[in-house]
Amino acid sequence: MISKLHSGLLVWLMCPLVFMALALMPSCVDYESRALDYQLTFDMETVSADGKFLVSQEDTLWRTSGGVLRTTEVSRSGSYAVRTGNKSPFALAVSFPDIGPDTYVTASIWRKSSEDIAKLVVSSTQSKQLYHMTSKTVEYGDDGWEKLKLEFFTPANFAYQEIKVNVWNNGQADAWFDDLEISILREKSYPEYQESTFYIEMDTTEFMRLQQVRLRAFNDGVLQSQDEDWVKGVVFSKDKAMKAKMRLKGDWLDHLYGDKWSLRIKLRGDDSWKRMKVFSVQTPLARMGVNEWYFHQVCMAEGLLTTRYGFMPLGINGENRGLYAYEDHFSKHLLESQNRREGPIVRFVEDALWDTRVYNENGKRNLKKTPIFDASPIKPFTASRIVEDTNKLKQYLVAQNLMLQYKNRTQPASEIFNVDMLAKYFALADVFIARHSLIWHNQRFYYNPVLCKLEPIAFDCFSDIGLGEYAGKPIWGFLKSDSKNRLGGEFIMVRELFNDSLFVSQYIKALEKYSSEAFLESMSGRFLDEALHYDSLLRLEYPDHIFDLEALTVNAKEIRKHLPSFKELNQARKQQGLQWVNEPVIVSELDTVLGDSFLPNLLQCYIQALDDDSMTIRVKNYFPEELTILGVGRTKDRMDAFPVPSPVIKAYKGNAPSLDFTVEKSEGFYLFVSRPGGGQMITTEIYQWPEPDGSLSPVQELVTQSSFDESHELYEARGRQIIFNKGNWQLKENLIIPSGYEVVFNAGTTLDMVDEALFISYSPIIMKGSAANPIRIMSSDFSARGFTVIQAESRSLLEHVIFENLNTLAYKSWVLTGAVNFYESDVDIYQTRFSRNQCEDALNIIRSNFLVSHSSFEHIFADAFDSDFCTGEVRNTNFTNIGNDAIDFSGSQIFIADCQIHAINDKGISAGENSQLTVERVNITHANIGLASKDLSTLVVSNSTVSDCNYGVVLLQKKPEYGSAQMILNQTKLLHSKTTRLIEMGSLLIHDSDTIKGDQKRLADIFYN
Repeated sequence: MISKLHSGLLVWLMCPLVFMALALMPSCVDYESRALDYQLTFDMETVSADGKFLVSQEDTLWRTSGGVLRTTEVSRSGSYAVRTGNKSPFALAVSFPDIGPDTYVTASIWRKSSEDIAKLVVSSTQSKQLYHMTSKTVEYGDDGWEKLKLEFFTPANFAYQEIKVNVWNNGQADAWFDDLEISILREKSYPEYQESTFYIEMDTTEFMRLQQVRLRAFNDGVLQSQDEDWVKGVVFSKDKAMKAKMRLKGDWLDHLYGDKWSLRIKLRGDDSWKRMKVFSVQTPLARMGVNEWYFHQVCMAEGLLTTRYGFMPLGINGENRGLYAYEDHFSKHLLESQNRREGPIVRFVEDALWDTRVYNENGKRNLKKTPIFDASPIKPFTASRIVEDTNKLKQYLVAQNLMLQYKNRTQPASEIFNVDMLAKYFALADVFIARHSLIWHNQRFYYNPVLCKLEPIAFDCFSDIGLGEYAGKPIWGFLKSDSKNRLGGEFIMVRELFNDSLFVSQYIKALEKYSSEAFLESMSGRFLDEALHYDSLLRLEYPDHIFDLEALTVNAKEIRKHLPSFKELNQARKQQGLQWVNEPVIVSELDTVLGDSFLPNLLQCYIQALDDDSMTIRVKNYFPEELTILGVGRTKDRMDAFPVPSPVIKAYKGNAPSLDFTVEKSEGFYLFVSRPGGGQMITTEIYQWPEPDGSLSPVQELVTQSSFDESHELYEARGRQIIFNKGNWQLKENLIIPSGYEVVFNAGTTLDMVDEALFISYSPIIMKGSAANPIRIMSSDFSARGFTVIQAESRSLLEHVIFENLNTLAYKSWVLTGAVNFYESDVDIYQTRFSRNQCEDALNIIRSNFLVSHSSFEHIFADAFDSDFCTGEVRNTNFTNIGNDAIDFSGSQIFIADCQIHAINDKGISAGENSQLTVERVNITHANIGLASKDLSTLVVSNSTVSDCNYGVVLLQKKPEYGSAQMILNQTKLLHSKTTRLIEMGSLLIHDSDTIKGDQKRLADIFYN
């Protein structure tokens, strides 16, 4: 009931009256002689003198009803059990008066019956605030006996009142009960773990603020976080102290019971933990313990984005709080950790939904009917950071339009999403029965700026849903194949995804793979040992925790069984041209009388336009009353700009009225409104961007404008091959080749891309020129918007090719960095020259495997070869007159050999973001920095020379969430550099037999700021 705080930070969880209340005992007991905790056992063997009551083994003063129901017919232990049936459904009632808040209660009993409906119940006798009931078996004994168990904390706002324990048989068959155990404790004790503990410390004032927010949540029935809820503290991990901000997290109260609170933590400054700056710590059972962890590992193994997830012991203000789960938050660090370029992460804001679940004055959920789905706006995580960056804001505006297309079901799945990842997401959710993450307000999406599409992020996969929840319904496509009444509000938007044949075909392939015995065995081989380790830790605290891979095996078998019929159903729908109709979400009988608390989240407000001295605000009203617009302000406390006269927006009547008004330009973060008749001013957030309209993304526009025709003067189609005709050709329009082909360029072909033409292929490219007849891709007017290969299904080949005078793909807000780009497209490049590009990278390869051999980069505008999240080799390649870096690899594992690197304005070879580069027989001359290793990277260089550079070698940490760097030089010469080496503290250079530790500070400020 209390949390003891060390280091002089003792904080009482409740008021001093807690001790007085805990001292009170039942009226039939000598209060002063009793301990403050109850631990009682009733074995049904001892009865009171009058035979009416069963007596506790520990103390004969404690009694429970049911003495007259004793029988020797069956028993688990001893000679007696209690029989219940139609004439005596209730038994074993025992009451405990004056139980206060945050009391830890456990009750268990053994049951024997032909039905599993007989229940164990713990309830308050004075209110409806506490009621727990279970008929679920947690342990099986001999001769048909089953153990039932309840374990919980009383609510934080629980008034001192009586609670009662009893059994209830509301079935038709008799049920016998034996060995009732009851424990009511002031505090729960937690196991001591050997694993490294994560500590959180707050002073008294900050801790009490968390208590107040927690009490507010219990009074409301849900936690609705506010900006003011953040408190300051310090976290410790392995003797490192880090300043932090934190707040309570979790919508439902299961995150806040007892002393095991869930928290969102933001580390301040340059600190990070496990390469995370924002993360959550939470009770493991909120996500079904190891089940959530295991699913996350499988998702990552399959390249599907998910939050990083793990377990560690946790202490708060010096008190052991047992085992916690930690989980990454939605930031760029999550993306970098899983080999993605930074892009907005978006969601549907669910605040209006939670407003309908807040308790009313009677202590019940208000369940008001409001247009929560229509009123849910789209919002990015780290919104302030996005708004401050013009390029990121442009990306977000595309992302929110894609989200609106998804919400309104106006475009096929494959035009909105990276459909391969979407199919994996749904198939894995089927196999692992993790469909809770598919509820519309749990969905999170990453906007992939390279693909210009959304990717799902698996998150909150098991909360509130057991592994047996969808028993007998193994394939999601079947679940959504009947009337829309089966959809339910939570899974709206899902059915129309199955109109897209590309998505369905990918989904079926993913189901075949993930439901196979071979796949499940491979995942078990990779992750089971670690899962069982975590399971053993969890069971120390939660003995009833279940991590059962057998249930997944059974479910996968069911999927394999039903897949043929699902394929037949899908084929029949395709042949008949059947499509799910996009029907609107209709909420009947919307409530027309709502309190002020509903208003802020039933308004959507946007800065629609900005001029030099004014701004236009757009308001959409989902509230059932007309509203008067009073003004806008930087804070919730005062208005800074006023429309004159004050406009009035109409009430919501099934369609949301929209109103634009103009005010003097200011920092308008909040809108002020009033209801009819005046009253208090109410504020709501103004989004710092225009309202989404669902317009086409740049990719969707380009595909619409550039419909692919197999008949063209440049090429001819032969089956699934597109063969470019030999000769000199000029391309003046955009050419986009879809997937499913092989694109072949004949030797001697020249393609001159002019008038901002671009070339994009979603199919592999085969370009086999010769020394005498190379293939040439160029731009005589220097305007070409790149040569790009995206997600080709097989490996591309480039041999004797010349790329020159090319700019990069840039269409509206879709911008890549390379003159030549390969994304998720493996490629071999031989005897190829990259020259005079007009953009950031001459060659940019992302998330691919590559070989670049016997090639050259010359007269390059900025970086020559930039690679992110790749594996590959660079051999016998020359880099000359490079405007920035010759070789810049991030998050990659690369072998580089026999290369000449000369006249480089920045770095000869740069390894960043946890790259592993092995370099042999390379000469670097006249570079600003010869060799650079940063951010957890290791650069191993052998038999090479670095000469005549401003800096021979540099090791540093640029990004705080990463770590120091390492470089190993074997028989490598550093000659004639102005500064031979600069090494930041924490980084390490091993040069032959010399080990040199860094002594410099903040080198990133020198080279990057």
